[in-house]
Amino acid sequence: MQDYRPKEKRANQLVGGKNFDYYLGVIILPIIVVAVAEIVMTIYGVSYYFFWAIDIASFIYVAWAIYLRRRDTLAEAGTAAVMTGVMIGLIAAIFKLIYFHKLYLIFNLIAEPVRTGLLGLVLAWFFNLVLSLAKRKPAYKNQDTYLSSLVKRIDHKK
Repeated sequence: MQDYRPKEKRANQLVGGKNFDYYLGVIILPIIVVAVAEIVMTIYGVSYYFFWAIDIASFIYVAWAIYLRRRDTLAEAGTAAVMTGVMIGLIAAIFKLIYFHKLYLIFNLIAEPVRTGLLGLVLAWFFNLVLSLAKRKPAYKNQDTYLSSLVKRIDHKK
């Protein structure tokens, strides 16, 4: 299908016809909360497991907000989770570079956003998998299928 809108209006759309403002409305709160929590935990020297727990909670919130509250697709939930992960990772990497004054932490500017973005994508996929398994009804062995009931009707007419 041909899109006849001007290129300026097509350029700012990311996934599923949604623009950046749509995703920003969902992800801004988790980004702020997680960034502040990670900065405080970095200053106090909290274990790295708590960082992962807060990141996982934020990705589950973003997937829930997109997939269940707004009734959008998995692609849009995955995009929002990846955007959240990249922004959280970038903020955390910049803070660690400034706070610790170590030159080797400049590599975190690439590694941390990629790592948290991939974690967000995997968790959005896992969230969708759990929801799709929960919605699926179990098939009973004694239950007739549509094809078997059709065959019974055809045999009955003879």
